[in-house]
Amino acid sequence: MGRSPTQSTKARTYIQEYIQQKQLKENDPLPAESYWEKQIGVSRVTVRRALADLQEAGILKSVRGKGYFLQEKTVSAAKRPFPVVMHSASYAFGSIKLLEGITRCLNDHGYMLNLVILDADTATEESTLLRLYGEGFRHVLFFSADHPVDGKLFARLHAEGMCFTFAGSPPTYLSTDLVESDNIANAYDITAYLIRKGHRRIAWFASVQKEEALSITPIRKRQMGFRLALEAHGIPFDESDFFFWEQPDDPDTVRRIVSSEKQYSAIVAVNDASALSLIYQ
Repeated sequence: MGRSPTQSTKARTYIQEYIQQKQLKENDPLPAESYWEKQIGVSRVTVRRALADLQEAGILKSVRGKGYFLQEKTVSAAKRPFPVVMHSASYAFGSIKLLEGITRCLNDHGYMLNLVILDADTATEESTLLRLYGEGFRHVLFFSADHPVDGKLFARLHAEGMCFTFAGSPPTYLSTDLVESDNIANAYDITAYLIRKGHRRIAWFASVQKEEALSITPIRKRQMGFRLALEAHGIPFDESDFFFWEQPDDPDTVRRIVSSEKQYSAIVAVNDASALSLIYQ
């Protein structure tokens, strides 16, 4: 019968966290198998497999008749996994840059990236959260997704000690620990910068069709920030300043903006994909 990935991962994670918390040094002994069996609540077979996996990874070494010891020069290698949940729909160049920064930060603090790619559906998200919780994780970083999520599940896991942080806008109903990109303030600052540079006729562009754009929370917030900046500087605004694709991969976006009777002198692109779309045209 095959081993349970959930139990095995739980055991490995617990042992690695023990190594970090106890600040073990090279050649320091680890507790006996019976200790892990009792502390983690898994079978002796699962403990042995977890220890063997850590030995194979170069973190532990086994001495016959004496047990497991921390391998020489591997204290820093005993990194704890840190789950990052990213929805396939949010994949873009900007996300890759965020992942690079996240990975560097985790490495600096003794963690390793545990990347989970999801399809944007509620059932998969719920099962992933429950799996991570069951494996012993009490922290997860989410790349935001624009679809309904189970607020009750988030709230229950948070009440039980699970910390959530978000790259982007979190669910509006979720009161939790978070790192949020303020889309309204960012769009406001970018627009205000252009105004300070002397631009008074500014277009705003998103490389999606209007119906889709209105369903995406970050885009709606960036629209609001753009509009607030114009109004704060006494610049008249109307809906015609917003440009969207008229069809998928619309090749005429730049032509429509440039030929507008408003004679725009600057364009605010809602994100990196929109900016690249304009550049390629």
